[in-house]
Amino acid sequence: MPPSSSKLQSRRVGTSGYPRSLGRFVAGYKGAVTTAINTRRNTPGITIWQRNYHEHVIRNEDDMTRIRAYIADNPARWTTDPENIVLHSSHL
Repeated sequence: MPPSSSKLQSRRVGTSGYPRSLGRFVAGYKGAVTTAINTRRNTPGITIWQRNYHEHVIRNEDDMTRIRAYIADNPARWTTDPENIVLHSSHL
């Protein structure tokens, strides 16, 4: 059974402690993770998230196949990635 409209309304205006949007939820999550990682590394203020990231809706089997191949092959490209902080310590 779907939630009542009063519950949906309370979430929409943020009165129940939930983020008002998915974007705010993700921003809060990323902020908390960044703080935790930088605290553990003792690297305050360092950015850890990839810039210019965007989501992609998987619309068909060809999309799924291409994305699976990208995920499987990506670790092999890490050693040449310009954003690899292990190789390029100037990011720290």
